[in-house]
Amino acid sequence: MHWPERAKYWFFGHGGTIDLETGKIVYGEKLERVGQRMAYARGLVESGTWQPNREKDELTYALETDEHGGQTRVYREVSWEHGFPKDGLTYRSRQRKKEEEAERLRRLEAMVMESREAAREAIAREKALEERMNEEIKRQVQMAVSSIQGQTASEPRVNISPPVN
Repeated sequence: MHWPERAKYWFFGHGGTIDLETGKIVYGEKLERVGQRMAYARGLVESGTWQPNREKDELTYALETDEHGGQTRVYREVSWEHGFPKDGLTYRSRQRKKEEEAERLRRLEAMVMESREAAREAIAREKALEERMNEEIKRQVQMAVSSIQGQTASEPRVNISPPVN
């Protein structure tokens, strides 16, 4: 079980156990969803896709609730400054929020650029298709005109107009 210390305390405090024979985690009905989400969050952290911090760590992700302001879940009356010692530099820091906002903006800009590129490609495909359609129309018209001219050249001209007196 490679969970953070806080998550272990929360898990065992809410009835979670470990099977002594197999060493596997036993969730029980009540903790199954939390256990699955915790395993998923740990996978993201270990792969480097997600970087947890004080307010958005594995436990808050698994529980799907935010950390309550001023206190640390599991340690109760312990302030965040002492509950998260490795995040001490970010305590009461606005830099973390600025970094999150910058990352969100970066992702949005990337999405806009991707959609612009996709729109350009769609317009280019549409123009190419229109050009091919126009060429085909011209070819069909030329074939129709030449076939009409071919028919009129081989048939004798007959005047069916009434005579003028």
